[in-house]
Amino acid sequence: MPLERIAVIPLGVDLQRFQPAAPPDPRQANRPYLLHVGQAYPHKNLARLIRAFAAVASAEPELQLVLAGKPHASETPRLHALVAELGLQQRVQFRPYVPSAALPGLMAGALAFVYPSLWEGFGLPVLEAMASGTPVLTSLGSGTEEAAGDAALLVDPWDPGALAAALRNLITQPRLRDGLRQRGLERVRGFSWERTAQTTQTAVGAMLSALG
Repeated sequence: MPLERIAVIPLGVDLQRFQPAAPPDPRQANRPYLLHVGQAYPHKNLARLIRAFAAVASAEPELQLVLAGKPHASETPRLHALVAELGLQQRVQFRPYVPSAALPGLMAGALAFVYPSLWEGFGLPVLEAMASGTPVLTSLGSGTEEAAGDAALLVDPWDPGALAAALRNLITQPRLRDGLRQRGLERVRGFSWERTAQTTQTAVGAMLSALG
């Protein structure tokens, strides 16, 4: 199909639903966590993420990795076995179901959102995390790179060493997290459902005129 006949229409984010959290109550002893949201398909690259987390876990004894999303029939048992092999049973949480009402709070409460997929068509959770004021780490060379722009820490998802180094930087550098948080909040303003609807209407109108 000729390129001039293709219209790229990004998805939108519900900015009323996903918002930054209030500052945490210092009296609460909540443990910091990194968060991934999505079904455990092999292309989500969770095995490499778990290995990268293992490389930084000993230096951050309070940090958890939360993997929220529907299990995968063959991949999830392998991930559980890997967590056991690495001795991370008390550090990695599998949450197979998160109620819709609880997801925004889970997003906003994370130290960072980590989404090192090998490929994605778009990667809406990346933008939902940005809308929540949560720093994002995601993949080079995927649809998530296009969605994230310069507002995320981008890493080669095939390279466990690079992924571990990026996690370490994200965990240990508050200024890096603050910069990503601010750039994410700015970037996500351009991804509203109103804009998606208007762009779709324009594209359909142009198509109908061409057929006219």
